[in-house]
Amino acid sequence: TMGEMASTLAHELNQPLAAIASYNAGCLNKLDAGTFTRDELKGALSKLGVQAQRAGQIIRRVHDFVRKSEPKRAPCDLAEVIDDSIGFIESAAKAHNVCVVREIQGMRPELMADQVMLEQVLVNLMRN
Repeated sequence: TMGEMASTLAHELNQPLAAIASYNAGCLNKLDAGTFTRDELKGALSKLGVQAQRAGQIIRRVHDFVRKSEPKRAPCDLAEVIDDSIGFIESAAKAHNVCVVREIQGMRPELMADQVMLEQVLVNLMRN
C-alpha cells in the first residue's frame, strides 16, 4: 500500500539523514572548540557527502521500484558493499554502545548485483 511504501521510505532515509545530522553536529562542536584539523574536516565532509549520496540512492531506488523496473545489476566489490553498509549504521550502532567489526579474509569477490539493493539488505540485517 501507499502507507507501507511511505513508512519504508521514511525508515530507509532516517539512517543517512541521522548520520548527516550527527556529522554536522560533530563538525560544529569541533570547530567551536578549535580542535579541528584540516584532515579531520575533510574526512567529516567526505562522510557527509557519502550519506547524502546514500539518501539520493534510496530515493532513486524507491522511484525505480514504483516504476517496477528491474534491478540494475553490475559488477560490485563485496568488501566495498560491506564497508558502505557498515558506514550507514555505524553512528546508530555507536549510539547503542555496539562496536561493528569487519573481517574479510582472502579473496575480494566481485558480484553481479544491484549494489544499492544489496546494501539495503545488509543495512536492514545489521539494524535488526
